[in-house]
Amino acid sequence: MKLPSNKRTAGSPQRRRPRERPSRSQLIRGALDGHQGVNGLRKQKACFDCHFFARTSHISGANPMVNVVLDSERDKARLGDFGWVRPEAALSCYRGVWDEGANFDRSQRQKVIVDTKRGKNCFFWRHEPGMMLPTARELQAREAQLREANKSRRISWVAVAISLTSSAVAYLALAGDRHWWPF
Repeated sequence: MKLPSNKRTAGSPQRRRPRERPSRSQLIRGALDGHQGVNGLRKQKACFDCHFFARTSHISGANPMVNVVLDSERDKARLGDFGWVRPEAALSCYRGVWDEGANFDRSQRQKVIVDTKRGKNCFFWRHEPGMMLPTARELQAREAQLREANKSRRISWVAVAISLTSSAVAYLALAGDRHWWPF
């Protein structure tokens, strides 16, 4: 009897899959120890990884133009290289946490964008390549509403469980006092 070719037999050698090489951006992301967590997951939130990390271009005679910072520029910012920022542009948080145009010391870029840990008191939202800023803002708001609804729903289910438990205990106590048990 012949076995199908995809089945291993006891004497057949084990095949190894070729290891995938990490991309350039993955290598750069791993370059900073403080921003790397277990199994390659970043454990801290910083502006260079936030979707709302934006570049505002001020061209004379036109309205300011706000764009998401590109992945390649994020990688450079992660390493403290801000040479890609043009003189007519300013970096900022689209949600208004910080802005280079408002009395900002440009020598503090590294500290504000890379080193500052953004916790729960910030609008941090992980960068989604290709997504526009207004859409990201709306999705973040929707995600927050869903989180609050789930929290409220969880509290309601706990209240229902407590009331059912207390009703069952009261019924059993009453049944015991009135000898409603058939045995």
